[in-house]
Amino acid sequence: MWDGLVEDKHLTRKGAFVTVVAGVLLVSALLFLALGVVHRIEVQSDEAEYSDKVPSAPGYMDITMKVSSVDMNMGQIEIGMAVLPKGDLANTEGAVTRDIEFAVVSYGVKESGTMAVGEMGDTSAISDIMYGNVSNYPWDSHNVKFAIDVSSKDAAGHQVTVPSRIKLFGSIQGLDIDAKVQGTKTAGARELSITVTRSTVTQVVVIFSIILIWVLIVTVIAMVLHVSVFGHEMQTMMFAFFGTLLFAMTAFRNAMPGTPPMGVLSDYAGFFWGYVVAIVGIGILTVTWVRRLPRGEKHKDGSPPKENKTR
Repeated sequence: MWDGLVEDKHLTRKGAFVTVVAGVLLVSALLFLALGVVHRIEVQSDEAEYSDKVPSAPGYMDITMKVSSVDMNMGQIEIGMAVLPKGDLANTEGAVTRDIEFAVVSYGVKESGTMAVGEMGDTSAISDIMYGNVSNYPWDSHNVKFAIDVSSKDAAGHQVTVPSRIKLFGSIQGLDIDAKVQGTKTAGARELSITVTRSTVTQVVVIFSIILIWVLIVTVIAMVLHVSVFGHEMQTMMFAFFGTLLFAMTAFRNAMPGTPPMGVLSDYAGFFWGYVVAIVGIGILTVTWVRRLPRGEKHKDGSPPKENKTR
């Protein structure tokens, strides 16, 4: 008997040790997967980092652009831009050696300026609209295009293209930013195209929310059917549950990443149906409760009337 108890204690200690080791290994593996793999991939996909190679020309203008903010609901983007002379276009102090004209043109918006001889550079901010439809949230895509032109006058007084190098960086939480440039570095204007979409994490969160809403919808339907059709006992807590569910779904929906306006695709995929089913469910439960109320006057002996079994 004593040996058996000792053996049981030994097995208990061994099992606890194995459980602790397995738990530590599992947590370590999940943290490595989340932080070392998934998070890194998500950060890399969120960032837009485009950089031209240095032009072969002896002198060029370095155009650095950074996406500072994006409002997908309003379709607005703001970009900070710095223009600096490089190579033969800059003296030993970094100032430009001849007058340079630059222009950034997008959908009806033009940001232009002139750098006179001796200036160190130019900085400006560009704010423009993006073309897209937020109604497709979270699978909406928005795009904006900029035509960038840098020029100067040659010895004969003719306006000629100045070689340029474009660098762009953008990183906004919850958004994927993609950028590409078309055109040559040494001739004519170049086109910068920026496309903004929702990040993978945002799309996964919204899909998970839609699935959760449909789980709640099925739960509500099952409860209503069992009470109203199959005659199961009605609990007053059901009314509290349905009422709380309505307010909870509204708060849950407004907590979606980016807080989209009402009537987007995700609403039609789940949230609107959740509201409808919950409201109809409350109505059916109310009618069922009223129909099951006792009817008639009390008996002469003072006992209550029999309960109405009508469903």
